[in-house]
This record gives sequence, C-alpha cells and structure tokens, in this order.
Amino acid sequence: MTIGRRWSGNTVLSVLLATAGLSGVALGQEPPAIEVGPAQPRDCRDGVIYDDGTAENGYSGDSNIVSNYEVQQLVNPDRLAVLPTTMCVQLTRNAQAGNLDFEVVAYDGTPEGGPTTELGSISVSARGIARFPQAQWFEIDITALAPKVDTPVVFLGVRWDPMQFPGRFVAADESRETARHPSFERFLPAFGQWDGMTQHANYRAVMIRAKLDDGSPPPPIALSTEGRWAQGLHVVDLSWKGATSPQVDILRDGEIVTTVPNDGRSTYSTERRGRAVYTFQVCEAGSSTCSNETTVRFGGAPGTPSRE
Repeated sequence: MTIGRRWSGNTVLSVLLATAGLSGVALGQEPPAIEVGPAQPRDCRDGVIYDDGTAENGYSGDSNIVSNYEVQQLVNPDRLAVLPTTMCVQLTRNAQAGNLDFEVVAYDGTPEGGPTTELGSISVSARGIARFPQAQWFEIDITALAPKVDTPVVFLGVRWDPMQFPGRFVAADESRETARHPSFERFLPAFGQWDGMTQHANYRAVMIRAKLDDGSPPPPIALSTEGRWAQGLHVVDLSWKGATSPQVDILRDGEIVTTVPNDGRSTYSTERRGRAVYTFQVCEAGSSTCSNETTVRFGGAPGTPSRE
C-alpha cells in the first residue's frame, strides 16, 4: 500500500518507511483552540458514515510545494437545518512526529457541485497520530461553530499546512465494495492561488464522520455496540441503559431477532462471514420505546476487530 500526495491533479507516492523531520508551530501562530488525543473507539459510530471502517490509503498535499491542503466530506446531503455537534477524522502518518495542528472547516454546497461557501472554522491540535498502515480516530466537539453558521452545513472537512506538518495524512477508504460518496479536496501552492475543489478519483470516502443535532430530545434508551470476530463469524456486543421493562427486544436491520432480559448488555451472533453492515436497536419488549440506532460494520479479514 502507498500513501498518496496530490497537487494539481498529479499523484506523488511517498515511501511508507520514509520519515519526515520533526515539525512544530511557526512563531507567532495562535495556539489551537481545541486539543484532542486518540479517540478510539469513540469514532462517531452513531453519526453520518460512508466509509467501511477500514483505511487503505491516506492523502495530503506535497510538502515541497503546497502550503495548505483541504479535504471535505459530504455530511448533510439533504441540506437539513441541523447543526453538526461532533466531527470524527481518522489521521495517519509516515513522519516521526505524531502531532498535527489543523482546522475543522464547514461549508455550504451541493452533493453534485461540491463545497461552495465557507461557513466557519475552528482550530484543533491533534496528538498521538498512528503510523501507517495503522490510523487513528480523533473525535472533536464542534459546537463552537454554531455562532458562525447561519445556513445548513453540508460539508465538513480539515485543512492544514503540509509544509509545517509533512508526512501527515487524512485516511481514506478505497475499497471497491464501498459506494462512492462526494468528497472533495483542494490545494494552495506556496507560489500561487487556491485550486478549485475537485472530487478525488480514487477514494470512495474519506475517513470523516459527523453527528448531527436536529434539536429533538435524545431517545429514552442509549445503546452502544461493538463488533468483533468469533471463529470467523460476526459477533456484536450490545450495551444499553435507560430501559425499564423486564425484557428488551433486540432489532437488527429493523427486525426483532431476539428478546433478552433487561440486564444492560447482550451478545448477538449473526452467523455470517465476510464484509457486512448491520443496524441495531434495542426496544422495551413489545413497545415502541426504543434506543438510538447504531451501525456495525465488518470489513477485512477474520481476526481483525471491526471499526464499528
């Protein structure tokens, strides 16, 4: 596998074992407003997700000539009047240093035409980025964007200076099984002007996810799930709180698959193998009092824990 760096439509491949020099914040630069560390397994699994949980590549700008690189992921295709509250981004590196100062940037736009109007940004400082082929999720509270946004946020992404932070990359899903979703990028050469936003030819989805808040109250039951392999089969561990009935129904893809005692946790085997995506929900038995829905994704080979 390789980590790609693009500029003006040309792909430059960097050797995975190559190391970049240590880099830091330039003198006079304002300190980042938010500091984040590795968030695994908190990876916006209840939010808007297009990737399959497995990163095959990573992208940035060429650190020799690009002074700003930006990548955007569609998070609100219907332009709903909702505010993203949390963004998760998966980062990787082939540099020695595992830090990155970047901006989270919100845009209006359309799925077909891409990002158009920048709505606002906040500064973030990430520490503990994993070295490729590993990649690390970072979860960011972006409610500070609220005062800056007066139209629907359609795209969310990240922007940083590859010259100051070479060898850092946003991870990308390039699996053929993943449907292509609108993701865009652009470059600011050190000696020129910003390129226009262009859709990348290779990745199916960049590893950027978001949670949206439509103002409705949270569900009465809070559910979380974790997928794993057991003897080559998909197994899902469920945990919940808030249910008051003696028993709860477990729903997979909208259908009740089992009813279990309400002790706050259960393990369910799908008896399936290979790549798959499931949606789970817990309801008080025989009622419509239900939890949030969670998505569990299995990708890769048995023995590798799923990211969802």
